[in-house]
Amino acid sequence: MAEAKRNQRLLKDFAEAQRLYRDRQFSIARKRLAAYRAGIDYESFPRQDRRPAEQIIHSSVVLVSYGSGQGLLDCLYSLRKQIDPHFEIILVDQGGNESVHAELATWPLLWVCPPINLFPSEGRNLGAHFARGEFLIFLDDDAIAHEDFTAQAWFGMHQTQALALRGRIRPRSPDQPTPAPPPHYDLGEHPCLAPANLEGNLVVRRAAFQIVRGFDPLIFGHEGRELGWRLHQARRHGAFADTPWRGIYYWPMLQIRHDFATGERLATKRARHALGQAYLDTFAPGAFDAPERMDPALAELTPETLANQLPGPGITLILRAGTDLTQTQRLLTSLIQQAFQRPIEVLISAPNAKAAVAMIRPFLVRLPIRVLSPRNLHSRQNLSDLVGLGRYASIALVAETAVFSSNPWPTMLTTLEQQAVVAGPGELAETLLLCHRWTLGRGFTEPLDTPLPQLIKRLTIGG
Repeated sequence: MAEAKRNQRLLKDFAEAQRLYRDRQFSIARKRLAAYRAGIDYESFPRQDRRPAEQIIHSSVVLVSYGSGQGLLDCLYSLRKQIDPHFEIILVDQGGNESVHAELATWPLLWVCPPINLFPSEGRNLGAHFARGEFLIFLDDDAIAHEDFTAQAWFGMHQTQALALRGRIRPRSPDQPTPAPPPHYDLGEHPCLAPANLEGNLVVRRAAFQIVRGFDPLIFGHEGRELGWRLHQARRHGAFADTPWRGIYYWPMLQIRHDFATGERLATKRARHALGQAYLDTFAPGAFDAPERMDPALAELTPETLANQLPGPGITLILRAGTDLTQTQRLLTSLIQQAFQRPIEVLISAPNAKAAVAMIRPFLVRLPIRVLSPRNLHSRQNLSDLVGLGRYASIALVAETAVFSSNPWPTMLTTLEQQAVVAGPGELAETLLLCHRWTLGRGFTEPLDTPLPQLIKRLTIGG
């Protein structure tokens, strides 16, 4: 009982701090907030935990929702379609979703219901408190996530060693007349340094988030910029000195669909941003600076140099040969007739590496081919390990029985721009698979000898 009364008092402190913030009494608001943060007990908040206990996860998707109803369900449906299963969902329900409570009760997620509306920043902090993943993915509760959204979050964080990534927003209703979205929604096709100014599509390392104590609970408007500024400050002062973590980046492949606010909602949003900017001007000077000014050590990282750290725009073709190399030879003969339109390499795993090396010699003038030695393969237990030996961003898995009578690559590569996995056309349907490299990344534990039709079924159907 005493604990409950204490929490009630602290929640009143939070509400009063919010009122003072809206009245621009920022210093007093921060003092009231400090009392709340020092004593609030998140563990006492009502919650239902239906997360799979044995699930292997790398990311925690945090949704903070107030009155989204069907929009929230649409967001959850998009998460259900993810090609990457290694994430959990944490829903912080701040009210107004009673019409969908019956369906929410069936979802395998953590459902937290704070006693009052804590607004987005503190709601995200609450969700992060219960997270188990290495990465926190903050997603707008009425956004539609691309099917590779969580996979790109994991892949982008590992490729850049970033403290945080911000993604890209495309219109949810592209055919409806709406105001042009602000420029920061879409920064183009290339990864680059960026502020953390897209809170509804933001990935942060959980350990770094904990070190800087998460979002400032007062702010609703530019809260991502303020968090990013503190992450940069912490890095400059050595908080992450024993890690390779660095910088905040724009990752264009991290995509959601979400419409920009219009009408009264837009006016309200602009007022929030004006209030947030006034707060940041006092307590986070430099939060609106360019990223390289926040952390001069990052100035040398440009889109071009960052791109050099990523897998190149080509195809790594993986072929698992048998003891009889006749079929493999026939496959390579048909393969050299193809026009790939981008760089390609071929990796061959074969029981008899010496025979395979002799067999590939006539093809080396046309194709870069590597035969993987048994020693190299001995410590590699699954396909994700094998993929790690390649240099390119697209992976093609080819059965040795495949024969290319026509050129499937232009169509398959175009399709790959819209989806994560593409099976071969026609007679190649069970002998050719093209996918993004991260599709077979960590967590994809299929053994090296898994039949290709089984892999195609799992990746294209989820079987």
